[in-house]
Amino acid sequence: MLRGSDLYGSIRSRSQAVSQAYAALEREGVRLESEAVAQESERARAYRGLATLHLPELTHETVVQTLVELESRIRQILGEKEAARAEVAAELVERGDELDRLAEQREALEARLTAEGEARDRLHKVVDDELSEDEAYGVLAAKVEQAEERVAQDRRRLEAARRERDEKLPAYESDPLFGYLVRRGYGTPTARGNPLTKALDGWVAGKVDFERTWADYEFLRGLPDRLRAVLDHDEERLTELTARLDEIESEVSDRVGLTAVLERGRALESEREALLDRIDSVAAMHDALRDRRGELEDTRGDFHRRAVDELDAFLQAQPVGDLRRRAAETGDPRDDALVERLVAVGAARERTVDELRRLRARRRELEGHVKRLAALEQDFLRRGWNGPRSRFGATVDLDRLLAGYMGASTDLPGLVSVLRGQHYFVSPPRPSRPRFGRAGGRSRSSFGGGGFRSSGFSSGGGFSSGGGFSTGGGF
Repeated sequence: MLRGSDLYGSIRSRSQAVSQAYAALEREGVRLESEAVAQESERARAYRGLATLHLPELTHETVVQTLVELESRIRQILGEKEAARAEVAAELVERGDELDRLAEQREALEARLTAEGEARDRLHKVVDDELSEDEAYGVLAAKVEQAEERVAQDRRRLEAARRERDEKLPAYESDPLFGYLVRRGYGTPTARGNPLTKALDGWVAGKVDFERTWADYEFLRGLPDRLRAVLDHDEERLTELTARLDEIESEVSDRVGLTAVLERGRALESEREALLDRIDSVAAMHDALRDRRGELEDTRGDFHRRAVDELDAFLQAQPVGDLRRRAAETGDPRDDALVERLVAVGAARERTVDELRRLRARRRELEGHVKRLAALEQDFLRRGWNGPRSRFGATVDLDRLLAGYMGASTDLPGLVSVLRGQHYFVSPPRPSRPRFGRAGGRSRSSFGGGGFRSSGFSSGGGFSSGGGFSTGGGF
């Protein structure tokens, strides 16, 4: 047996670890992008320096101007994209902080719901004990149970009568002789025909035993309506008895404070549902911002690539070997240093670009993991599987399930289906007398996950007529 709160804690820890790893990759990506920009600018400056030192074929003023213009274009493009990216990054941080605050509020709210659930169970026992000593209540409860059984039998009989009617009436109505007599109104004051035809009709009636057949036909056709009237009468009686029983239950519930606990619990449940909706909304905005940032990176790459392609086309026209040879011919050691620096920066830039490419691929992978774990966490909470009465079978292998889920071999509905098959709620304490456990629906097991949506006494309203409140299945 595994506690739902423990499984939720494992999912939460995994989600936090992946989010932290993703944030670290984001910081490293920013550093590498800045480094790549600096290397590109340094390479352009090295070439411009060579031109100003009058290397052969690089002394023309237009060469220097071309390099300056290209570098300026690169800087302008990168500046615009970095400004947009910084704006998105700032909003990402803001939304991330909001998600953290909402998570703290949610945990505090879950704790309050748990406390109210414990109070509810304790007060339910108080109510049960007091009602168990009330002989009038016991007699009335027995009558309600009998009335519930009568209503259940009435419904079964009505359904059987309807089924038999639908199955057998077509055979009567399709019989040509019986149908002929029915259409002519045989045996009624409205029967048509002269003495001869009526005599013939009488002969046909004898052939089909019309009187007995008609009686059977009418019985089949009218039985559902008669049984419906019986059901209506018995349901009215049940409603009357249940109202009297609920009145006693409500009086005791109000007096011991159970009603107030249920009302607070329902209010907290509504607050929790609104909070979970807000978390979903903010998470969706956070995901949209991540997507926008990815678009900015791609867009920046497209614009940047056009400018850099122009620069590379110009620079690659000057082979490094030729630059070294020409630098040696000038006799100026500054040329040689600039060429070597150009080679080193170019190699460093290639390494930076490769590392950045790998980092972005890993970041995209982790971003998918972050979204998947957040979706699982929210679904787990909405189902109330994190509560103190939530249990899973001991065979649940969360690590294996999460590995398949994170690897996209299993989607969220598939994972939830597996978990649901292993999940159950521990029942709350049951009352000492068995009358609340009858099939009519007043069983304490009607907590349905242990939550507050159905609060215990449920026939005809009772304590659950106003709805209960669910603490996430933890009760």
